[in-house]
Amino acid sequence: MISKINKSVFKILSAAYIALYTLVCVVKSRNSSMTCDESATYMQFCHQDFFQWFTDIEKWEMANNHLLNTLLITWSTNIFGVSELTIRLPNILAGIFFLLGLQQISRLCRLNDWQAFSFMVLGSCAPFLIDFFSVARGYGLCVTFC
Repeated sequence: MISKINKSVFKILSAAYIALYTLVCVVKSRNSSMTCDESATYMQFCHQDFFQWFTDIEKWEMANNHLLNTLLITWSTNIFGVSELTIRLPNILAGIFFLLGLQQISRLCRLNDWQAFSFMVLGSCAPFLIDFFSVARGYGLCVTFC
């Protein structure tokens, strides 16, 4: 009986932490002004056809063309319209997948519930990670897939 209570407490705490972390990223992304990298990516790539990215050699001279990030920004803005939040939405979602990945790693390490929750919190509490998941520069996707 006690282990079932601990499992449910762990699931509630984990879900609450993921929701709070996502809320912080959403609020930060809605209240932060666009960086020059984000604006350049949107202005240079998101108005073109996907195949034009490859044929225009001048586009490859820019460091802002993170292919997956640019493609996801294009899809996000085409589906939901153009705003700071929709441009940054792929990296916000990457933050959620990052936290779920930390949960899976803790399960693979066979940590107990409290150790797993601590692992998830400590693995995601670095301030630069919140910045990566709050802006559309491609670093949030990179961290998640690593």
